[in-house]
Amino acid sequence: MIGNQAGIVKVLGPNREGVAYARGIDDQSLARINHEDCHCVFSALGVHTAKIMPLAQYIMINYSSLPHKEAVAILSVAACSPALDASTREKAEQFLVQVMETDKDVHARRQAILALAVQPQVTLATTDRVIRIYEHSENLWETFPVQQYFQYHAAQLRRQQNFGELRQRVAGVNSLYTPAILNYLDHP
Repeated sequence: MIGNQAGIVKVLGPNREGVAYARGIDDQSLARINHEDCHCVFSALGVHTAKIMPLAQYIMINYSSLPHKEAVAILSVAACSPALDASTREKAEQFLVQVMETDKDVHARRQAILALAVQPQVTLATTDRVIRIYEHSENLWETFPVQQYFQYHAAQLRRQQNFGELRQRVAGVNSLYTPAILNYLDHP
């Protein structure tokens, strides 16, 4: 289950009774996902490590027939797991970008931004596309996770040659989130 507002992952117990595991990804103090967190989520789901990569591939192939925000949340955790090889992790990142840009469900799009925020690393192409969403979306609820994206990836982005251009684009966005994002970008 995924909560609409808080981006909470809840793994329910057998027959949907009780909560086997709960994980917030929208709270900045809890959002980062480490290997232990991945293990806890997949253990609660009963998914063995060897099944994580096939599960991620299944989600990307069958996304249209799955509950979108839940599929994005599980793919996010899988992409943070050491069980994925580099190629599948790259495909997952590209897939999450596609969901962020094209899904008709705002909950899934928001969940995709959160998913990209918690990834250990992202490509410059992904950052460009996150900025494009930020530049063009007027939905503050949808773009709220963009703050986390820049908070978590600021150190990586500061090392890029085009950091000045990237920062300038962010600074040009008329949003109440822009000052916080610039603070993350400017202060290590």
